[in-house]
Amino acid sequence: MAKSHAGKTLKIFLVTVTIVLLIAIAFALLYEYLPAHPVGQGTTAEAKHFTSKEELDRVLSEYNGYFRESFSFSDLFSFGCSAPAHNDSTGPADMPLNSESVFSDYSETNTQVKGLDESDIVKTDGKYIYTLNKTTGVTILSASDGSVEKLSYIPVLGTGIYVTGDFLTIIGNNYDLENSMELFQADVYDIADRAAPKLITNVLHEGSIVDTRMIGTKLYYILRADADTVPYVGSGEVLAEGDYSDSYYFEGINYSRFTTIGCLSLDDGLDEYRNYLGAGNTVYMSRENIYIAATDNSPNYYTNGLRYYIDHSVSASTRVLKFDANTLEFIGCATVPGTLNDRFSMDEYNGYFRIATTEGSKGSSVRVYNESLELLGAATGIAPGERIYSARFDGDTANIVTFLEVDPLFKVDLTDPENITVSDGLKKEGVSYYLHYIEGTDLLIGLGRDTSNGLFYGLEVALFDNSGEDAVLINSYIIGDYSGYSEALYAPQSILYDKERDLFGFSTEVFDPGTGENVYTYYVFGFLSGKLELRAAIKHSVDMDSRYEFIGPTYENYNYAVSRAVQIGDYLYAISGRLVTAHSIDDDFAVTDIAEI
Repeated sequence: MAKSHAGKTLKIFLVTVTIVLLIAIAFALLYEYLPAHPVGQGTTAEAKHFTSKEELDRVLSEYNGYFRESFSFSDLFSFGCSAPAHNDSTGPADMPLNSESVFSDYSETNTQVKGLDESDIVKTDGKYIYTLNKTTGVTILSASDGSVEKLSYIPVLGTGIYVTGDFLTIIGNNYDLENSMELFQADVYDIADRAAPKLITNVLHEGSIVDTRMIGTKLYYILRADADTVPYVGSGEVLAEGDYSDSYYFEGINYSRFTTIGCLSLDDGLDEYRNYLGAGNTVYMSRENIYIAATDNSPNYYTNGLRYYIDHSVSASTRVLKFDANTLEFIGCATVPGTLNDRFSMDEYNGYFRIATTEGSKGSSVRVYNESLELLGAATGIAPGERIYSARFDGDTANIVTFLEVDPLFKVDLTDPENITVSDGLKKEGVSYYLHYIEGTDLLIGLGRDTSNGLFYGLEVALFDNSGEDAVLINSYIIGDYSGYSEALYAPQSILYDKERDLFGFSTEVFDPGTGENVYTYYVFGFLSGKLELRAAIKHSVDMDSRYEFIGPTYENYNYAVSRAVQIGDYLYAISGRLVTAHSIDDDFAVTDIAEI
């Protein structure tokens, strides 16, 4: 009996061990070989409401799992590798937007899209000049017939301003020490009396500025904040956690920061916003839609339900999320192969979304999507081995500049979105960082760097004839033999452009090897003659300032550097950190008045 009992026990043990081994083998096989699907790479993302802090914690916990690679049984036979960090590089019916511009005899901020204003440190409405010094505040000056006078001063710091009607809006970021958070702040002033501005609205949101736009009296802002909680919101010094009912996450997009898309009405102070867990840091906005892009340079993550793993062979891609500008609601998503250069590489026209990207060594591409962000057509393999330095869209035409050793300027025909054609490309020394179409003509201005054998030197401004199959260089102008820099290379809103007055101006900073110091000059070019012509080189100096006391050459150079200029009637007004000078356009830009600010 004892033997029989022992035999049964052994048999049960062996069966149990066999079953366990079979289950383990089955699990291992499923774990390793069960078909997987990509994580965070979908193009049909769905925005879902958060309902509580607990749900936010759950989603963040799941997303954090995407950034590590699970143990693989194949690791038993290799040293394996650790997972690299995931790198997310991270309008209203009241103001109709007309396709034809209405002539007004003063310059406006140079914007990407006509009718969508962009923030800058200097604005004009044709009667007054508003200038923001980022360390002292905003000064309002009257400007008329070549005379300029300081009227008032607002001691509020910011990064940019907007002026529309009798509203002045100062936007910027500050830091809340008590809550250890970065804050976006918008202060709206009633400036019906320019000599006595009155604060009427103050809005605070947790997050740093990604981008802003103004349409009529509506300020659109896109912010980015860490995602520990729903971003805080408030007014004055009062802050509270935002509403979960206005906060969303995307099924199929892994991201660890909130993007806030908001719209502040200057008329009534109404502030509407939506918080999205995930979006990006490059913004293109049309009147109807907001596109937010993020380039992902990491490999793709996959899961089969049992483990996560990484496909290291996948090249970088750009995720574009589309939102309705009126409702701020999510519309759709597209994943575009390649990396994005800047916002000028995106465009919307007749309902089509167009985008230019660089696909590594394969070269660059231009793709067209429909309103649902479904791909219609693509032109790929443009200039293999080079990357895009600038792009611009104009109706059915686009121009892109790639660079490695010479600067090819390509012309792209988008007339048929399903059959995109690309020219052979104009090759020349120098590379354009920014392209500017002269409306009503076939002229194109390129602003960039002078190059030789792939090396960078001074600044180059070039004029092209864009009428043929390929662009043709008319002439160019080089500023600085050894080095040169202009804020306009990366902030085109700083450019003075006025077609009627034949003005294209920008600030420059050129190193003088003789003195070892930087020389600051504001250059103004003309173009309507069909040739690029230098019209003025404007400088401010300590001799113009009655308050001048020597502090040091660095202070002098920087604070007397002309950073902006605006045109009002027959006069150009140049602005530095200390002065505003008026210049007669018809009298070779002779100085007619000086105001100290």
